[in-house]
Amino acid sequence: MLSVIFSRLKKKTLSLTLMICPEELAINLNNIRFKKLFECILNEDKKKVIYEEKTLLGHDYIVSFIMLLNKTQLVSGGIDETIKLWDLKNGKCITDIDDKTNQIKCLAKLNKTQLASGNFSNSIKIWDIKTNVCLKTLIGHTRVILSLVKMNKDVLVSGSWDETIKIWDLPTGTCLKTLIGHTGNIFIIAKLNQSQIASGSKDNTIKIWDLPTGNCLQTLKGNTVIGIPSIIIYNLSQIISGGYDSSVKIWDLITGDCLKTISTDTDGVEKLEKLTRTQLLVVGCNAIKIYDLLNGSCLKTLNLGGLNPHKAVVLSKFQIVIGYKNFMQIIDLD
Repeated sequence: MLSVIFSRLKKKTLSLTLMICPEELAINLNNIRFKKLFECILNEDKKKVIYEEKTLLGHDYIVSFIMLLNKTQLVSGGIDETIKLWDLKNGKCITDIDDKTNQIKCLAKLNKTQLASGNFSNSIKIWDIKTNVCLKTLIGHTRVILSLVKMNKDVLVSGSWDETIKIWDLPTGTCLKTLIGHTGNIFIIAKLNQSQIASGSKDNTIKIWDLPTGNCLQTLKGNTVIGIPSIIIYNLSQIISGGYDSSVKIWDLITGDCLKTISTDTDGVEKLEKLTRTQLLVVGCNAIKIYDLLNGSCLKTLNLGGLNPHKAVVLSKFQIVIGYKNFMQIIDLD
C-alpha cells in the first residue's frame, strides 16, 4: 500500500517522502486518487505562504487604513493625504492618488475600479483608481469621516465624528437618510445583511440599525472606556466587538446578550480580523495577538520589535499585513 509522509520545513519548504512496498514498485503514477492526494498536499503548501515577507515603503506619515482590493493587490490610506495601491507580489506601489490637503481616515471598495475615501475634511470622495480622478464628492457630515461601508452597488453608508450615520445614493451623490441615536463619535460600521448594519461608538454602545426605516432595532451595552472601534461578523446571529477598554466581546444579536468577554493586554483594541473559524487576530495599541475564540486563551503574541501597530489586514490564516507609522510589512504568522 502506498504511504505518503510529508512535513513542512522552515516556512516555505515542503518535504515529501513516498514509502512504497516492494510489491508496489510498479505503481501507476497516473492513478487518479494518488494525483488528487499529491495535488492537495502541494496546494495546501501554496496556501500557507502566498507572498514573501517584505516591507512596503511609500507613505510619509501614519498608515490609517489598509484593505485588500483583490487577491494580489492591497490599498492603503494615510494621514499623508495619499491613497496607494500595492502589488503584493513585488511590494511596489503601482498607483498613488494625492488627495491634496485631505488626510485619509477610511476607505471602501465600490467595484473593481472605484474606491470611496473618508477624510478629515468632512467629505467622502469617489475615486477611479485607473485614472486617479475624483469622480464625485459627497458632502453632508460636519466632522471627520471615520467609517465607510458599501451596502450594494448604489448605496454607501458612512459614520462620522459628528455622531451621525448617513446613507448615500452613489449614482446621484445625495444623502438619502441620516441616522441619529449615538451620543458619541461613530468609530465603526459593519454590514450585517442587505438591510441592516451595526455601529460602534465612543458612547460605549453598539446599535443595530434597519436602513429602510432608519430605526434603531437594538442597543448593545457592556463596554466601559472611550468606545468601540471594531466590529466583525462572527456568524449569522453573532458579532464580535473590540473596545478601547482592551476587551473583545461576542454578542448574540437575537437576545442582545454578551456571550463572552475576552480581556486582552493590548492597551486598547484597534482592529479585529478573523484568521479562522475559531481564531481571532487582535490589533491593539501596543501589540498584535491571536486568540482562541472558544476558550478565550491567547495563542500567540507577535514580535513587532518594539513598534506600535496602527492597522492590520489578514491575507490568509498564515500571513498578515501590518501598518505602522509610515510603512507596512507582510509577515508570516508561524
